[in-house]
Amino acid sequence: MVKKRNYLITRCKMRIGIDMHVLQGMRQGSRTYLEGIYGELLRFPSAHQWHCMVNSTDAWSPPIVGKNIYWDEIGAHSRLGRFLYGLNRASRDGRLDCIHTTYVLPAKKRTKEVVTIHDTLFESHPEYFDLKKRMALKYIVKRSAQRADAITTISEFSKNEIATRYGIDPRKIFLTTCGFDSKIFKPGNPEESKEITNSTYGLDDFILTVGRLEPRKNFSNLIRAYSNLRQKDKHYPKLVIVGAKDFGTEEVMRCIKTYGVEQEVIHLENVSNENLAHLYRAARLFVFPSFAEGFGIPLVEAMACGCPIASSGTTAMKEVISDGCGVLFEPRDPDSIQAAMDRIIQNPEDAQRLVAAGYLAVTQFTWSRGAKVLLDVFDQLS
Repeated sequence: MVKKRNYLITRCKMRIGIDMHVLQGMRQGSRTYLEGIYGELLRFPSAHQWHCMVNSTDAWSPPIVGKNIYWDEIGAHSRLGRFLYGLNRASRDGRLDCIHTTYVLPAKKRTKEVVTIHDTLFESHPEYFDLKKRMALKYIVKRSAQRADAITTISEFSKNEIATRYGIDPRKIFLTTCGFDSKIFKPGNPEESKEITNSTYGLDDFILTVGRLEPRKNFSNLIRAYSNLRQKDKHYPKLVIVGAKDFGTEEVMRCIKTYGVEQEVIHLENVSNENLAHLYRAARLFVFPSFAEGFGIPLVEAMACGCPIASSGTTAMKEVISDGCGVLFEPRDPDSIQAAMDRIIQNPEDAQRLVAAGYLAVTQFTWSRGAKVLLDVFDQLS
């Protein structure tokens, strides 16, 4: 049931509106962040009243319920409508004191404003974004960052990029680190996970990577590096790619065929989190070849499950995979990717040291930690 508004009898410190329309859409990254951080924040005691704004509350069960939590309709289903009038109308109707959005603030400023900007990769790595989308984001996100009363982001890399590119005082930018679902992604019995992945997917000895099939994820260079390893050793573990098809799918499939590894590279879609955790625990290695990330949640999921990691050493990834937690490589160099993968596969003792270091490092990445920072931001604005 959706809790109805009752503004007149409910006293509060500040009425805060959160744009949660992505919970009813397909933007996985933003949805994971909002569900994770607010799933924790709304459990904390506070004097605020929370208004979670979605496209429609009809025939929909909110994922987060509790005291002083209300689910309101934005009243606009298109991106433009939400930007031009939907959020402002919801702010007016709800008598909001503050609004929290992701990337884009409403057309008019009616309240105090907090905006979350996960990254500015459309600025630093424009080659991976459609021209029309890139130009729109360059204007809208800059405008939102400069107008907001506070900005939150998910890595020091992104914080520095926002401050530098948009001329923002770093004291206005707060780090709300990402977390992971520790009830699912956790240590377990690797042998049990191997049995499950074998019976479910027919996998035995394999290397794992996770990400949407788009150019920024750099699967082409990974496949090239992997094919070199297979040429040296025909018994090398298979490569499993878990991720939704995207505008880079054809290129990935073309690379698989070009390098002659059609039987060795397996693509899986629609993998549940429970099965993904088993894949992490069963894999010999998790490799993350992305050119650029604002954070990289699969990295912390892999560490939490006890999988040794080889990762790009660029952007925010080098923050997540600190010294001793994984082997870093240059994503544009297939030889570098190949060497990092083979180092872990050929050295089981090194792999175990990486796993132990990962278990320790991953404890700093919790939704609760980020939620406490976000709540403090609201408290400072009240």
